[in-house]
Amino acid sequence: MKIQKNCVMCSMFFLLLSLFCINISYAEYEEFQFIKTHGALDWEFFMIDGDYFIVVANRTDGSGTAINSVIYKWTGASFTEFQNISTIGIVDWEYFIINGNSYLVAANFYNYSTSSYQLDSKIYKWNNNSFVEFQTIQTNGAHDWEYFKINEESYLVVANYRTTSTHQVSSKIYKWNGNSFFEFQSIPTNGAKDWKHITIGEDNYIIVSNYYNDTTHMINSKIYKWNGSSFSVFQSIPTLGATELDCFSFNGNIYLSISNGYDGTSHNIKSSIYKWDGSLFNEFQTIPTNGNQDSTFFTINNELFLAIANFFNGSTHSIDSKIYKFISDTFVEYQSIPTNGAYSLKSFKIDCQNYLILANNSDGSTFNLNSKIYKLKNDCEYSDKDNDGVIDIFDNDSTTPEGTAVYADGRAAIDLYNQIEELSSTITKMYTEEQVLTKIQAILECCDTDNNGKVTLPEIIKAMETVAGVKK
Repeated sequence: MKIQKNCVMCSMFFLLLSLFCINISYAEYEEFQFIKTHGALDWEFFMIDGDYFIVVANRTDGSGTAINSVIYKWTGASFTEFQNISTIGIVDWEYFIINGNSYLVAANFYNYSTSSYQLDSKIYKWNNNSFVEFQTIQTNGAHDWEYFKINEESYLVVANYRTTSTHQVSSKIYKWNGNSFFEFQSIPTNGAKDWKHITIGEDNYIIVSNYYNDTTHMINSKIYKWNGSSFSVFQSIPTLGATELDCFSFNGNIYLSISNGYDGTSHNIKSSIYKWDGSLFNEFQTIPTNGNQDSTFFTINNELFLAIANFFNGSTHSIDSKIYKFISDTFVEYQSIPTNGAYSLKSFKIDCQNYLILANNSDGSTFNLNSKIYKLKNDCEYSDKDNDGVIDIFDNDSTTPEGTAVYADGRAAIDLYNQIEELSSTITKMYTEEQVLTKIQAILECCDTDNNGKVTLPEIIKAMETVAGVKK
């Protein structure tokens, strides 16, 4: 079987681009929907029985902390209000499933009316129509919940931030006994703000971000390793008012991001990304941030991104949050998004469309703001449902099994790699490097239709359609 001429020309086009490192950029995020929120600190996305939901943690409207947080349901075109839940100064929501049952747990942080951080956080259970209260757990300034499993056993760990008098308060791990959660282990923490669980090989770890110990923000955040019966300290990492954590595996490597929010003097400090070396996490890259409250990894079409929620720069909350793209083994700035005291960024996908949801906490004068959902421009037009590297509009077989070698039109081809090698050799014989560079320059002049100095994917698609003789 031979690859058709037009497919060869398309393949040559992309090969030339990749060989000489032209920046092929995906479209950026654009505003999609506004949702009125009140001191929003977190969003959680989840799915139940094929239906999509988001829930916001509304902490305060400026007059008190006993206000409703809200669940919204996807209608097929947007999110609409579905259920109100009474919360008290909530900071975080966590969704999880045990034995087919769906749960939400709320981290209630502070009761304004009683001036107390000691209050009940609550677990809610889905009853096929709505969430109903299931269990209460007493917490101290609860800032985060993390659900995880070890050997099919379910656990919840809470980040207790402070009592009325001190930030040196233990955070707690709770274990599921078949009917409810019971206290399993207590871990000393210092103004704990976040927990993340990660499995590396067969080993389980939990990581805590420590923000403040009553004296300084320059303290260690810690990684704990499961020893078969409990967690013990495994690694300490120096941090500066650490707020949020995220872990991600990409191309065989494991990364940890730690959001540094405040060093005691300035909010304009660097946050860090760490890389697992097989034994420990080592610093891999630092990124300038402004009161960073959240860092989250996500992928789009097998490319890695990192979104950072910038909260405050020392003078204003109305600053840009940032999206970074992983290129040539480093994260580089990809897009800026105007935000107002951004506290949380979450990525999610519905069908072929990628979204990013942002919690705007405050602009410095009010907590009653619009939080926003963004969608990736032209996302479904350039989607790749079977993940074979051929976007759907050019894919003649959108059901090829994962890992299958394919022709340029998406059909399975066991000799594809040999033909690509032959194609590369052919190009080398046909043109000198100087001639190829001249052609590349011509491509740039032809394809950079918006004159922004880079060739975007839609521009590449347009050029491919011209080369291949595709008419619309």
